[in-house]
Amino acid sequence: MTDKTTTLDEVIAAYLQNAEAGQIPDHEELLQRYPQYAEALGQFLETDLKLRQSTFGLPQRQADTSLPQNALPMDTLGNYQLLEEVARGGMGIVYKARQTQLNRTVALKMILTGQLAHETEIQRFRTEAAAAAGLEHPGIVPILEIDQQEGFHYYTMSFIEGESLAQRLERGPLPHQEAAALMQKVCTAVSYAHQNRVLHRDLKPANILIDEEGQPKITDFGLAKSLDGEHDLTATGEILGTLQFMAPEQAAARHDQVTETADIYSLGAILYCCLTGNPVFSSTSHIELLLQVLEQEPTALRRIVPKIPSDLEAICLRCLEKDPQRRYQTAQELVQDLDRYLAREPILATAGSFQNRTRRWIRQKPLLAAHVGGILLAELCRHSYLIGKNVEQLSWNHFQFSLIFGGWMATCFAFQWIHDRQRYRDTARYLWSATDVAMVTICLNMMDDPIATLLMAYALLIVVAGLFMRVQLVWFVTAICVLSLLLLLQTRPDEVEQPLPVALMLIGLLLTIAGIISFQVRRLRTLSQIYERNR
Repeated sequence: MTDKTTTLDEVIAAYLQNAEAGQIPDHEELLQRYPQYAEALGQFLETDLKLRQSTFGLPQRQADTSLPQNALPMDTLGNYQLLEEVARGGMGIVYKARQTQLNRTVALKMILTGQLAHETEIQRFRTEAAAAAGLEHPGIVPILEIDQQEGFHYYTMSFIEGESLAQRLERGPLPHQEAAALMQKVCTAVSYAHQNRVLHRDLKPANILIDEEGQPKITDFGLAKSLDGEHDLTATGEILGTLQFMAPEQAAARHDQVTETADIYSLGAILYCCLTGNPVFSSTSHIELLLQVLEQEPTALRRIVPKIPSDLEAICLRCLEKDPQRRYQTAQELVQDLDRYLAREPILATAGSFQNRTRRWIRQKPLLAAHVGGILLAELCRHSYLIGKNVEQLSWNHFQFSLIFGGWMATCFAFQWIHDRQRYRDTARYLWSATDVAMVTICLNMMDDPIATLLMAYALLIVVAGLFMRVQLVWFVTAICVLSLLLLLQTRPDEVEQPLPVALMLIGLLLTIAGIISFQVRRLRTLSQIYERNR
């Protein structure tokens, strides 16, 4: 039975989805079902088979069976006996191995795609090995050998008995003194790497191993970059690394701006995670997480764990500044401030001036800041307009507007408090949006001639709803705006000569704006989902 309605892309996507679930479809059956794609599909299946053979060591007859997740590609590689898989990343896979000649246990890392590795992958893999091999520090996992056998490129490292920092943090945050002491050692190793002109660019808890004596050691220099401008294989606009621990300039793929301060940001993100047990930012959507890294300020550590010392919080937040110029400029400066904290001496990092604290507050609570700023600006403009008028003309109307603005601002603070609770965040957004529409409608109804500002006010509320990346919220706000518009026109019919045509025109414009905004939101969310599936 053939299927002529399914596209080639859909066939391949379904095949890969089943393969990831461990159920590889029969190749001959697929070709018989989709004869119109026989040539292109056959080439894809042949390439996929070779890839799985090189990675898992499977013979031809085993290609259509389930693949065990911990399958080894082979028993031996050169003079190394592969024992078990211990880690896997986007480019490489790490095995625990025994070096037979010296009878010692090592960690062996090879390219994930094995013999089918592209030249760029091989070059990047060797760059990683070369960068790490040039660093000899007790806080960095040493490289023992770099070689290739039968097309498999690999290098070996000392095997660290213990666990990664990520595994340790699964049991909860570290005591603040322990976290500071641990990070002081990690920062010392990073400072050594920087002094040797190597930028790590992928510092995170999973890349920090803790040996049996509790000493941290940095590993995985797969994204390392030479500070002398050599051996950077990152393409323009390519985002590499882990967003939750990535500096804003690195997340924005501005590679020319990624310097030592990018690693310092990552160190601050690791310290934040050690102290609170949570990453600085988190989201199930890649797009939302990226926007958080680029635009939002981290939640103050003491709001999550009140017992964290203020000095340690100040050190962490200085590392996490959006502007690289406001961070520690070298890892050594960070080491020295951590030394001062551990010695109970005054630190250099401070909470900052009133201007810096205000800037952080605005970034931490952008929605509340926008409301407060907008309400105050509206009140200021109203006062400026009324300057010079008689007191008798101000009286009651002036007092009513002041009450409305004051009540509006109070509800904004209440909704922000609810919004800060993750459990009620979506509810707060809907209630807040509905309140905004109601307050705008009340203010418009009290104005002498509201019709001129109707479209602008309601359209702005719809656009703001789109910033939450929720299509349902956009249409919810649109529906309330339309109802409010009809109510406003109904209560003041004498101001419009032809209320029905005007109402239809305004509603049509609002629906058009909502359609455009929801389309863009849906497009971004779809792109985000596609990116997540293909990572």
